[in-house]
Amino acid sequence: MKQKLSASGLIPRSAGFLFTLCFSICAFAQNQKAQDTSEEKITRQKMKEEGLPFPVIDKLIQQNKELEAVGRKVNWISMKQNPSANSSCSGMGVENGWGVWQWQMGTNSGGNPPVFTNPPALNPAAPNFSITSGPGIDPNTPGSPSSPSIPYVCPGFGNHSIQIGATCAGDGVVERLTYPLTVTVQDTNFTYAYALVIEDAGHLPNEQPFAGICIYDTTGNPVPCGCFTYTPGTSLPGLYSVNGNGCAPSSIGEYKPWTTVGVNLAAYIGQTVTVVIINADCIYGSHFAYSYWDFLCSSSVPFQPQFCSGQQITLCAPTDPNISYAYQWYLNGSAIPPPAGTQTCITPSPTQGDTFWVHVMQPSVCNFYLLFTPTDTCLSAANEISENEITVFPNPSSGSLFIDFGNKNSGKAEISFSDVMGRIVYATTVPAIGKQAIDVSHSSGIYFLKLKTAYGIVAKKIVIEK
Repeated sequence: MKQKLSASGLIPRSAGFLFTLCFSICAFAQNQKAQDTSEEKITRQKMKEEGLPFPVIDKLIQQNKELEAVGRKVNWISMKQNPSANSSCSGMGVENGWGVWQWQMGTNSGGNPPVFTNPPALNPAAPNFSITSGPGIDPNTPGSPSSPSIPYVCPGFGNHSIQIGATCAGDGVVERLTYPLTVTVQDTNFTYAYALVIEDAGHLPNEQPFAGICIYDTTGNPVPCGCFTYTPGTSLPGLYSVNGNGCAPSSIGEYKPWTTVGVNLAAYIGQTVTVVIINADCIYGSHFAYSYWDFLCSSSVPFQPQFCSGQQITLCAPTDPNISYAYQWYLNGSAIPPPAGTQTCITPSPTQGDTFWVHVMQPSVCNFYLLFTPTDTCLSAANEISENEITVFPNPSSGSLFIDFGNKNSGKAEISFSDVMGRIVYATTVPAIGKQAIDVSHSSGIYFLKLKTAYGIVAKKIVIEK
């Protein structure tokens, strides 16, 4: 047998072929590894230039690899958080436009993991990003006359909501919205609502359409109870079949009506967390998902009930007909006993200054609170006192809180501060004339100031920061 001389000695011709093949494979692997390393290096450099700290960069790169391994890669190449005075929670509900919400578009068509093709940019645009308004409902809902519908605007959350995803367009597109939220003491009981319309294509879970939300802290870690992904064909409860009158076929079309979720952000006061919403069609480009979102940044319900003295009103907590929530209601810090105190709705006869809390307990253990502060709109003219007649400043306050009663002498004013559970933590009496100062430097958080004079009662929410 002929021999071939190599640098390492005599090698049979067949072995030489294997050596050449091995060398080619190894060289390809080395080149691929070098390419991957080069891409990672470029990504790291871009993140560094955008001001992300090294622990965050490491965490995001690792998450990228983990997500790619299961077919859910998210390209975090541009996660710069531009500090902005408008990144407060009040801007998340798009009541005054998009504000600092940033958008990205991408694709997961053909079995590729989602890849975003542009860096985050301001001014999202339809049809993939829309601000909804008005009294209409999604045309794919309700599924039946007895089923709930999806109003375009989340009830109780304001006059506008967010829709992400082109309606009924299954083209393998991925959409993402990000918001840098600077957490204050008013945002500790962060509440959001979502609704979605989605097709159950019967694919593998990582091939299905999906929608999700995740809140990341400054180190890139998910906030507890802050991340959920909603995928059809999984254990997601509360889904209904569409009505078949819209573009979604009733055989595979599903929807989930508006559902409220709470997240405790108390541990992140003073930090900037990143809220990420993602919406994706199936990887084969034939089945769609689109979703609705809205945000409630204070634990106080935005549209507070009104009443007249002695009048009974109805206060209701969020519900889901397919999820067993539990409730505990509180009046001025004291638990309302069962059965009323553990029901979805209560029917009290409040007085001015009363505060009602409901603790909403979910099977996911992601519990949250909502606050109701009814306002007496029928005070008699003899006892009526306008909130404009009394000025409380500064708010937020970190040292002294000033109460200006003006030049009208109302005798004495009874003043009390209640915490968020309605418990009175401080009470005093001051002359109800001129400007009075109260030292609040020893406290921090959200409090409710109740002022009672001979002319009536005024209640105000006060934020005290150290």
